[in-house]
Amino acid sequence: MQLKSIYLLLFFFFLSKSLSLAQELSPQVKREVDSLKRELKMAKHDTDKIKLNYKIATRYEISRPSFWDSLGVKARRINVPKIELNCFSQIYVIYSKELNLPKMREYLHKGLVIAEKYHYQSQLIWYYNNLAAAYSNEYDKKNTLEFSYKGLKIAEEIEDKKNIVAFYELIASCYFSLGEIDNAIKIHSKCLKINKEIKDYCGVALSLIGLGTDYNAINKYDLTTKYYLECKNYLRFLPENADANEIINSIAAAHMLKKQNDSALKYAQVAYNLAIRINDKGAIIGDLLTLARIYFEINENVKAKKTALEAYKLLQTIDFKLQIPDLTIILKKIYEAEGNYKEALKYYEVSVRAKDSLESVDNQKQALEKEFNYNLDKKESENKLLAQQNQIQSLQLSQNKYLMVGLIIVVLLLLLFGYLFLRQNKLKAQQQSSDLEQKLLRSQMNPHFIFNSLQAIQNFIMKNEKKEAFMYLSSFADITRNVLENSRMESIPLKKEISLLENYLLLQKLRFTERFEYAIHVDDAIDIENTLIAPMLSQPFIENAVEHGMYNIENDGKIDVFYTIKNDFLLMEIIDNGHGMGSSGSPGKKHQSLAMEITKERVTLMNKKSKKKTEFKINEAFPLQTERKGVKISFTIPLTMSV
Repeated sequence: MQLKSIYLLLFFFFLSKSLSLAQELSPQVKREVDSLKRELKMAKHDTDKIKLNYKIATRYEISRPSFWDSLGVKARRINVPKIELNCFSQIYVIYSKELNLPKMREYLHKGLVIAEKYHYQSQLIWYYNNLAAAYSNEYDKKNTLEFSYKGLKIAEEIEDKKNIVAFYELIASCYFSLGEIDNAIKIHSKCLKINKEIKDYCGVALSLIGLGTDYNAINKYDLTTKYYLECKNYLRFLPENADANEIINSIAAAHMLKKQNDSALKYAQVAYNLAIRINDKGAIIGDLLTLARIYFEINENVKAKKTALEAYKLLQTIDFKLQIPDLTIILKKIYEAEGNYKEALKYYEVSVRAKDSLESVDNQKQALEKEFNYNLDKKESENKLLAQQNQIQSLQLSQNKYLMVGLIIVVLLLLLFGYLFLRQNKLKAQQQSSDLEQKLLRSQMNPHFIFNSLQAIQNFIMKNEKKEAFMYLSSFADITRNVLENSRMESIPLKKEISLLENYLLLQKLRFTERFEYAIHVDDAIDIENTLIAPMLSQPFIENAVEHGMYNIENDGKIDVFYTIKNDFLLMEIIDNGHGMGSSGSPGKKHQSLAMEITKERVTLMNKKSKKKTEFKINEAFPLQTERKGVKISFTIPLTMSV
């Protein structure tokens, strides 16, 4: 642990030395760096420290690969893979400015290992893109295609249109180098369409350059100049980078084709100045080559030779072979124009050797062309081959497969039937049990009604009121028959229930002539013939109201029964103005409790068989009165109609 601390101290000392040699910062960047340094002083963990040092170093734009390499090593030692990955990216950018292709590839491959290991999608796309571009610059079509298709697959999965275009452009460059210009044009046209859709104006201009270059290869110079010059419409959208340099240089080339040398020179100079500002050696060489061609075209051979030699000298410092043939050919022409045939021959031989070196790759053309077409068409042949293999395997395994599937289906069906059978029996048993409980509870209501009725008949006989006793006995027999019939049924029409209640209340009115009045109120919206209701839900409470609620009341007693519709429910209310619940004036508390308990049990059983629940409430009807608070019974019953 102590060694690790010493190691980190040495590392941070090395960082501070590197920063001291970096470029002078703008005031805004200096404020950012000062803020990061304060955070660095307060940081306690090595992970936080290395992240902050990375941020500080990027603000200083340190351009020494050794610094970033060292920082990457430290990141790996304390297991911060993203910082290590970013350090490799920084080194690649530094070497790309020098066009040091071997070093560019080396650090791209190092970063790719980390990106693939940790599945960093955005970084994977970036590394695949730059590796494909690096191999494209070396005419290595095999690796260009391999990395292009790997990156394209990820870009398409995440629908990253900008990177989809980038990989298509690389694939188009392979088509171009294989001489398949028609396919290159198709891809560049597709890229142009996508770039316009996503409003990537720099991308639009690059696609136009691609199309112009394609048509130039088949000598359609009018289309070449058309597409190159169309790029002028997008110049105001371009950032200061290598892409902008390529676009401006192409505009200069278009003016050269149209023999507009003044305009060509103007745009070539703009491109060269941009390349100097961004310090891109490849762009500088390309722009010097364009300037040399223009000077030669306008017979300024001294400037042409000076410019071309400057480009050739710079080309010797980098590992970039693509521009050697074009540059040495212009030098050959310049020396021929001077009459210096020795130098002209020298550069011609260099040009031939460079072309031979580059065109040696064409020996792979036949083998690569098949692989290339195979990849570009979404691996169509591979899909067909896989389909054939799958078909063969399917035929070989079909019998076993179908047998296995058949057995599984049979087993599943048996299990399903068994489950349904057991479930059905269980439901039937529950239904039977519930029906028996309902009948039992309904039958418990009958003795109370019969007992009270017989007691009333006995009172008439004792008073020698034979006529009243006969009428009561006759009505009692009729009501008793209906009650006994209804008690065996789960539900009856509301009309029948209302008729029973009217007969019952009329019978009770014979007993207590002056004690109470009654009324049954039915909402006009209710179809009483087809609306169903559980029998005898209200009778026990009406009986309590008559027998006990109206106890010791001489006249002005009132019992109201209301039936109304509320949403999808039938609302039934029994309201009396008697003594109220558990009043000292009423001996009916015990009877009320029994009726309430039995009704609650009936409601519970009814709710087990219905998704919509029946609600039962009992309250004082007139709670603000000091005496005779009355009772209000409420039933909220799901509305059920006879079929």
